[in-house]
Amino acid sequence: MPGLQSGDLPGARRLSRPLPPATRGAFPTRLTEMDIGVADDNQQSQIMQDIVKPLWANTNVKGFAYWGYINGDTWRANTGLMSASGTKRAALTWLMGFLNR
Repeated sequence: MPGLQSGDLPGARRLSRPLPPATRGAFPTRLTEMDIGVADDNQQSQIMQDIVKPLWANTNVKGFAYWGYINGDTWRANTGLMSASGTKRAALTWLMGFLNR
């Protein structure tokens, strides 16, 4: 199964318009190492929505892996989705709701 490395995704809006060529073919695709390095919670959440909604609707995309989720314990600043104490950032709150979890 093909995969796309998708780390550092403030530029990931480009993934949703248009979707990467690998997701348009006949093969199922997984995105790996996805993250969104944005300090502003609302902006990070909007970027997450801009990425996840079209990927979720694409039948060739079988999943994605977010690369690290605890803010301050990831490979880059501002990519985490929650604090070490468990406080969720807006992007994680939206994602969990979108996934009905």
